[in-house]
Amino acid sequence: MFKCVDVSLQIGKAHLLNNINFEFARNKITAILGANGAGKSSLLKVLLHQHKASRGEVLFDEIALADQSLSTLAKARAYVAQKQFINLNLKVFEYLLLARQHINEDMDMATDLVSASAHEYGITKLLNHDLTAVSGGELQLIEFTRAYLQLADLSQTASNTLNNKCLLLDEPASALDIKQTQHLYTYIQRFKNLGGTVILVDHDINTMAVIADDIVMMKGGEVMASGEVKQVFTQSAINQCFDIQGQLLLPNTTHSASHAIFHPQITQ
Repeated sequence: MFKCVDVSLQIGKAHLLNNINFEFARNKITAILGANGAGKSSLLKVLLHQHKASRGEVLFDEIALADQSLSTLAKARAYVAQKQFINLNLKVFEYLLLARQHINEDMDMATDLVSASAHEYGITKLLNHDLTAVSGGELQLIEFTRAYLQLADLSQTASNTLNNKCLLLDEPASALDIKQTQHLYTYIQRFKNLGGTVILVDHDINTMAVIADDIVMMKGGEVMASGEVKQVFTQSAINQCFDIQGQLLLPNTTHSASHAIFHPQITQ
């Protein structure tokens, strides 16, 4: 899927990324973790080609990003930002329909897909609302639905509509309440189950240990540790990555990272 080869990023005098070498596995959920300023969002922006690497290159399906057209990339990967600034005088339904405009398909088919997707992602009641009148949490779920609509390939079988597609998310649950967060992570898992690949930046390390297949820990613009959750989600790695002291609490004697909870040490 995405592959970083000796990627470094410098903007002005700021060295944001240094010699990143990592390949994001296809049909996996990969969480990028690290403290503020570690380079997480910078890496995401390089993957999106919003920032051009100062050195090295990023490949998508073995082809350099710089050699791929925007229309090609629009069909293959979608992005949901942490904060949305959408000032369009549109109904939610009309906005979602725009996500299919790069697809050569019948309007009735596109309309039906928008309605079905809104039902699938729990936003049917919002379809007739003004886009500018919804809450931040509602808008985040609308954006997730928009990303799905942008990528869904109806020529594939129902269980593979997102095959070879990639969703990139920057702290997707930051504006959500507990129930909305639960729904969002269920939708992310469903995205993977339909053949898709997910790359997300998040601060909730305990939730990432549950939903992610792989973890990339970043510190100082470099990859400090990477691999499967059970290998990377360790007490020593977390303490080092975030410069804190804490304890990894396991439910039993078997190391099962997906059920572990990291508890930071609180100084009285």
